[in-house]
Amino acid sequence: MNSDTDMDSRTEETRDRDPSASVAMDHEENTPLVEERAKTKSTLEKVWKFFMINLLLILTAISVILGLILGASLRTLGRDRVLISWIGMPGELLLRMLKMLIIPLIVFSLIAGLGSLDSKAAGKLGRRTVLYYLATTTVAILLGLAMVYAVRPGERHPPSEKCDNSSSGFQAQRLETSDAVLDILRNCFPDNLFTAAFQQTETRYKNETIVDWDKCAQQWNESTHLHLNGSSSLNCSFTRNWLEENNLTCENATETKISASLGPREGMNILGIVIFTVAFALVLARVPDGDKVIAIVAVMNEAIMRLVGIVIWYSPIGIASLIAGKIMEIESLAVLVEELGFYMIAVLLGLFLHSFLFLPLLYLTLTRKNPLKVVRAALQALLTAFGTSSSSATLPVTIRNLEQNFKADTRVTRFMLPVGATINMDGTALYEAVAAVFIAQLNGVANSFVNVLIIVVTATAASVGAAGVPSAGLYTMVIILTALGLPTDDIAYLLAVDWLLDRCRTTVNVLGDCFGVGIVQHLSRKDLALMDQLHQQSSHSGEQNETTTLTACANANIHFNDDNNCVVKDGSSPLVRGRHPWQDDRDKRGTSL
Repeated sequence: MNSDTDMDSRTEETRDRDPSASVAMDHEENTPLVEERAKTKSTLEKVWKFFMINLLLILTAISVILGLILGASLRTLGRDRVLISWIGMPGELLLRMLKMLIIPLIVFSLIAGLGSLDSKAAGKLGRRTVLYYLATTTVAILLGLAMVYAVRPGERHPPSEKCDNSSSGFQAQRLETSDAVLDILRNCFPDNLFTAAFQQTETRYKNETIVDWDKCAQQWNESTHLHLNGSSSLNCSFTRNWLEENNLTCENATETKISASLGPREGMNILGIVIFTVAFALVLARVPDGDKVIAIVAVMNEAIMRLVGIVIWYSPIGIASLIAGKIMEIESLAVLVEELGFYMIAVLLGLFLHSFLFLPLLYLTLTRKNPLKVVRAALQALLTAFGTSSSSATLPVTIRNLEQNFKADTRVTRFMLPVGATINMDGTALYEAVAAVFIAQLNGVANSFVNVLIIVVTATAASVGAAGVPSAGLYTMVIILTALGLPTDDIAYLLAVDWLLDRCRTTVNVLGDCFGVGIVQHLSRKDLALMDQLHQQSSHSGEQNETTTLTACANANIHFNDDNNCVVKDGSSPLVRGRHPWQDDRDKRGTSL
């Protein structure tokens, strides 16, 4: 006690004699407290910064959970049509806004992206893109076949107990495989670009009853002795009119034939628009003044992306609305699980393995980089795909996420993603393969190697022709079932669970596009870096040429005309004045290799 008291007294004496020492001693005593407060403040700032950076992603994740809870809670109020319409209205507005931006985004992004590539780089990028899409689609189909043959969902119940939900009103039009392939080719080259914005071309079948009037006349001659002769057009016309007046028919003289004709189908022909835009962009890049148009299109594309940013902030409300409204429409969740549970397991297991095993391993093998970075960067787009069940509607979000979060090269994203949203349907192809085998198992049809090969080929073609809209896979399923000789009306069995599986396979479609951007960008890194180097050298050379030309013009007493050309005063011998300003002001895009 005495030692402590003496120490305190000496400390007080030191404070009294030397004020600066007093301040130093107070600072030493408060240093741990200040450091603790600084660490706490730093931690809070990091948490707040993380929250603000990922605010939209957090809101989107909350909206998915909120939509599930809200839909399950409101089911107790009954399946009132008006209530469901009002609950789903914010989601419908979100889909409308996103679809409104699809065409300008595809056109502007493709022109801006391909316009900055030379022919050699564009060719390599295109080949790598197509090869990636075909390879992943084929693997997805084979994985789906493996899952459905392992689970065997169509053999789990007796036929009398299966799928008692075919009264949904779905009418599947039988479509010949050859006509389906021809329709895809026709839609690749639309005869009218304006109508391609809202409709596609499809083959339609019509049953026509053809009456053999000669045979009909002979039949009535024998039965009524009226001596009707159908050998001439006059008597043939008389026979037809006489039968119609007397309400008589020719049962044995009629034949039903199916005629095919082309007609419009509602929905954007994105495939045709993409092909035209790609060709237009490649040609525009080789036109002497094409860079001027490309620079203007790049500005318009930037304006569209800013509109996308505004719409994205509304997406959490729309996603919650879409999920809640869809859950309220379901009649009985228990019946779905009981009747189609194993079918859902086969599809979901295949989608899970493709998304979390094959695609990440492929990315890791080819790039030697962490695949989780791609998933994290595109998480907002994946949640949007799950909510909207439309890869086309998700396209604006996907482009924005990869360019901002993943720092992807815009020359890759603005080419691959619009094309991928049209032809890369890994999840859809896997789903169609499982559904085709499932329906075959329901009907007791054994699939041979030839049938498996047919499924692989037709599912790939059908996924390419499938529109990036909700439930498009159901309609392309007709192509596969027709090729296998299976009843197309059995597609109605799948409608009860398609609302959920459609969202899952759309999410896989978008994830495949995102991994594709990372892989193709990595494989094309040398070509992109070479293009950047050439562009920098060209810009530097242009500045030197312009300085040289200005000096030569001044020394030779030559002036510039209205076309920005260096000419002699008499108007002859024009000399081009270096590089135009728009060439130097071209958007310099970052590259993440």
